[in-house]
Amino acid sequence: MVRRFHIDLVFFSFFFSILFCFCCSLADNFLRFWVFLELCGMSLIPAFFYKSGKSIEGFYRSLLCYIVMSGLSSVLLVRGIVMSELYGFIILGFIVKFGLFPFRLWVYRVFSGRNWVFIFLLSVILKFPILFFCYLLQRNYILLIYSDCLLTILMCSVFFWFLSGSWEYIWCHISLASVSTLLVACFCRDFFTCIFIYFYYFIWSCFCIYYFYWLSVSDGRKGSFWVYCFVLLITPVSLPLFYKLRVCLAILYSSVYLLISWCIYRFSEQFFLYKLCSDFYYSDIFNDWSC
Repeated sequence: MVRRFHIDLVFFSFFFSILFCFCCSLADNFLRFWVFLELCGMSLIPAFFYKSGKSIEGFYRSLLCYIVMSGLSSVLLVRGIVMSELYGFIILGFIVKFGLFPFRLWVYRVFSGRNWVFIFLLSVILKFPILFFCYLLQRNYILLIYSDCLLTILMCSVFFWFLSGSWEYIWCHISLASVSTLLVACFCRDFFTCIFIYFYYFIWSCFCIYYFYWLSVSDGRKGSFWVYCFVLLITPVSLPLFYKLRVCLAILYSSVYLLISWCIYRFSEQFFLYKLCSDFYYSDIFNDWSC
């Protein structure tokens, strides 16, 4: 096993990703938005190297997948920006960039690199430009966005039961569903509501990713049952409770089909997490990745 840690790589990626995300909020057209979005995506690459895990081959495959898909989304975005008759390519490039349906499997491939710093930057920091995407997009594409987000949420609810072989994959389900709901909320709610949803998600994500990181370096020790309940399960005193309620209220008036798909996803997610909690703490059923 080869392990490396370079704090300068982490600082570089963290600082410049936040800087370019902030610049995205100042863009007044799609060209500038694309430039800063691509700079933000490239600034994450150094964080990929802060630590390599068990498989060097898998590590570089994940990195290559991220670079290729980022390049593909960039090509689609530029084509849509340059040629007005191909405006739909902007939507397609944005869907590829954030791993929405049907271009979502590459995100799982990247997350399998098992680097929690990079995962945090990709699933939390890089999500900030979504708040401003809706102000640049033409409104006649809202139905397409809603439909794609609906399919993404439904796929996440299914993948919980068929593609949850690690904490990275579980967080990937949660992250992609959050991207979809945040995107929908940006089109149907006011800006301050979306800002609140994002920053509450930011705080909750910090707790979750730190918990997952702690499990990955705890050398087989169980995580605290109460911490698990506080950061993952929906209970009256849990951290994600108010986030889920606020998201539900935000998308309430968007589409009844989206709301139904969101409820299906929430049931699937919580049922899976409760079952995992029961197996892990009370039934002596252990997964090699959760212990």
